[in-house]
Amino acid sequence: MTEENGANLIEHMQARITAAEQAHANLTERWNSISNARLIAIVPFIGLGFWWLRTGERFWLFAALLALAVFFVAVWQHNRVGAMRREAGFRLGYRREQLARIERGFDRLPAPRPTNLPADHPYANDLDLVGQGSVLHLIDTTETAIGFATLVDWLSRSDGVGQALDRQQGAMRLAGDEAWCEDLAVAGSLPDGIEPATFDPGALKAYGQRSIAVPHVLALIGTVAMLVGVGLYFAGVIPGTLLLFPLALNAGLTFVAPPEGNLHDSLRGLRQLRQVLPVVEQVEGSEPILSRARENLYHDGVPASHLLSRLDRQLAAVIPKGSILWFPLQLAVNWDLLVDGVLIRSANVVAPHIEQWIATIGEIEALAALANLKFLNPEFAWPALSADLDKITIQSGGHPLIPVDRRVTNDVSVGPEGSVMIVTGSNMAGKSTLLRTVGLNAVLALAGGPVCAQSMEMGQFNVWSSVRVQDSLAQGVSLFMAELVRLRQVVDAARSGPVLYLLDEILHGTNTSERRIAARTVIWHLLRTHGVGMVSTHDLELIDADLQPHTTIVHLVDQIRQTANGPEMYFDYKVRPGMAPSSNALRLLELVGLGPDQA
Repeated sequence: MTEENGANLIEHMQARITAAEQAHANLTERWNSISNARLIAIVPFIGLGFWWLRTGERFWLFAALLALAVFFVAVWQHNRVGAMRREAGFRLGYRREQLARIERGFDRLPAPRPTNLPADHPYANDLDLVGQGSVLHLIDTTETAIGFATLVDWLSRSDGVGQALDRQQGAMRLAGDEAWCEDLAVAGSLPDGIEPATFDPGALKAYGQRSIAVPHVLALIGTVAMLVGVGLYFAGVIPGTLLLFPLALNAGLTFVAPPEGNLHDSLRGLRQLRQVLPVVEQVEGSEPILSRARENLYHDGVPASHLLSRLDRQLAAVIPKGSILWFPLQLAVNWDLLVDGVLIRSANVVAPHIEQWIATIGEIEALAALANLKFLNPEFAWPALSADLDKITIQSGGHPLIPVDRRVTNDVSVGPEGSVMIVTGSNMAGKSTLLRTVGLNAVLALAGGPVCAQSMEMGQFNVWSSVRVQDSLAQGVSLFMAELVRLRQVVDAARSGPVLYLLDEILHGTNTSERRIAARTVIWHLLRTHGVGMVSTHDLELIDADLQPHTTIVHLVDQIRQTANGPEMYFDYKVRPGMAPSSNALRLLELVGLGPDQA
């Protein structure tokens, strides 16, 4: 992305933020005004009602009821504007987060959600996939629990090049629809401090498998008897004492045969999904993954959002037992059993399809997150993926977490089998960052997303890394042993299938002579597998005459420049062919005042 393009995108987002701030401020002003009107509207009702009680004149009763109607209109309008104000607030927050993602301002983004990835995941911890300031932190615009889980799944494992290309096509289509992506995020937004609830389809299935039983039939009979009896009583046909029979029936059913289960509590997580569904159903595009999504969200020509809205309205009819209305309604019409019967029928319609609907929501939210990554980073490219490719080629590739104004790009080619790229260079020259650059772009490509590069070609590889190996006091494992275990995992994975391995300063937990021999041995093992990869080292004697024909050697260097404060070391982070000319450990000691002549 050129500086001009980057500035235009930032200006565009700042303009959208300003518009959202103005809309939110206007709605807040309206909301406050209606709130005051609501308080004022109740005063005439109280005064007119008191005057009617004092005079008994019917005119004042009608006036009091009219004032009450005005009050209820004010309440309805207050709630409506309040909902619009909340949505405007969500929209403002989303746009501010968009600007933070462009500028890599991770401290202005919501805290990253935890994942359940294992500590020994093939690459998650080494490549900054999760956690504060991670790739997931940058990408994640999902709001539902299933959307987040789907995105984590796509980024944490490869489902093959074919699946990646399918997702890529969908993400490419959505990347051009900024408004739809925003609508999707806003629809699923929750107030601060409320985490997305996970919905268990099993509860709905179990509820729908129940049948309409005798208590439901008796409740309906008791309700009809009560309503008819009340009508006949006011018509003067029957005495009021006969109403005791349906009253007794309803009371008995209330205490003897209450509804089984509590669908209301188990479906709290479903309400957020219902809010997202209408936006998901509007997704456009003829790409296979998008077409399948639309097809999955219809049942007998009825959209899933309509069926879930109906179920949600029925759930709203459930009255808690602690409510003042509960017991009178039970005696009058046995409300619990009536609503329970309606919910059973609706659950029976929805339950067979709910898992497919939820999975589709997760898939579309994950696609929107990948599409948004491309929209916010126009300089990113869509990679060319093919199972026939036996190498990874990146043109002008950069680290996706580094802001564009500080990002340094390089051309890198890794593979084919039987070869390895050795990255040499001095301390802090950028060897680890180069490995992570290749690894993260490979992860993004295999997830179906864009990559931080001018172009990229890649075959089917599973990513494995050994960069941040740590010892474990709890398990009694030393750093050296922990790294050996990790390297064994990498070698075993490469023996099983194509692997991109990224090894940073391997076996640095032992002495130099043994480390050199052991590292060469590990590299020979990897050269005899299906793996391709990169190994970084500052050991200039690691590559012997036997290994050299199988290696591509590159290096990164440091340079010394004179400043007003004396000599200063700086790095350009550019990859150069060949072995690094020297190390910089002694020069770094001198720069911090610990050189041999500074004792």
